[in-house]
Amino acid sequence: MTDAARFSDELRRLRAERGLSYRALAELAHHGKSYIEDLEKGRKPPNEAAPEVGSSPRSGRPPWTARWTL
Repeated sequence: MTDAARFSDELRRLRAERGLSYRALAELAHHGKSYIEDLEKGRKPPNEAAPEVGSSPRSGRPPWTARWTL
């Protein structure tokens, strides 16, 4: 499995765990709904903007940052 595929799987899992829709996560991450959906479905690779997706309000960093290099 590629890093991009693992990223997509983890994003899907984290979004589902929190009960967020694509639209809700997009609003939290300051990105468009279609961008979030494309990331999760592997249609777009993660890039430097992706770490904002799923960022923790307390730390400002997503929970998977230590496991990913973008």
